Amino acid sequence: MQDSFAVANRYYKEFESYHPYVELKSWMLWLFLLSGCLFVTVSTNFIVTFSGDLSDLGFLYLLLSEVLFVISSLLLKDYRDKRLVYVFNKRYGWSCQTVDEVKKERLKRLLNAPSSEFSDKAVQFDKAFELYYKYRPALDFSVKSFSRWVYSPDARPRILTLLLFLGSAVLLLTARENISLTSLFDFYHSAEWSEIFTVYLIVFFIIAFGLMSLSIIFRVLIQLLYLWSWRTSGSSYINENISGYIVRALLELHEPPVSRQQTVLTKLRRRGSKNG
Repeated sequence: MQDSFAVANRYYKEFESYHPYVELKSWMLWLFLLSGCLFVTVSTNFIVTFSGDLSDLGFLYLLLSEVLFVISSLLLKDYRDKRLVYVFNKRYGWSCQTVDEVKKERLKRLLNAPSSEFSDKAVQFDKAFELYYKYRPALDFSVKSFSRWVYSPDARPRILTLLLFLGSAVLLLTARENISLTSLFDFYHSAEWSEIFTVYLIVFFIIAFGLMSLSIIFRVLIQLLYLWSWRTSGSSYINENISGYIVRALLELHEPPVSRQQTVLTKLRRRGSKNG
């Protein structure tokens, strides 16, 4: 059981973490940190100083800070992926071109199994993790159990719809003078469609990029928590979130076994191409 968690932790640190591949002197990292600070500053200032005026440039500044933060995170991820491929190719003498190719070769070494057995390995990992979490102490605390108590993924569509409605309601209420919450639906009937569409569009982009920005910050905080836990608990640190990464990777990278007939045909084609 401990070996399973140790392998899962090693996979996470090598393929999901940024720590081994992004150096402090990297300008990509500093762009990400500065854009994150800008997003937090602008969003906080917008919440505190918003006066209800739709012509306020605070909307534009908020949206631009969100977009910049999301783009910088994508650039940092692309830089991390390229560094990851370079490090493993140099370490093992591989010639992989993508992260998935590196993952496949690395998992073969970690599990000492071909890719045709990845699905079986995924089932073994899943059963081991399920048994552990099924019989852990009742008062045991985990990040995932707390997050599920705060937010359930099944409620995501309802939450997004509610946020969109509430955000547009606030903007519509502040778009005109002398309007109250009780007259909101009357306002919907009397307002122009172009006005309602514009407000919904603004709210949609602000909420969409805002949620992406908040999820990025949440992932950074979670990775810092995992890093601290590894330093204090060792390589056999047990966490349900981390365990799921290797199971998903094994299922995604599984390849069906190649039949003997297909192997013979492949060799014959290669010989024919050489003779030709």
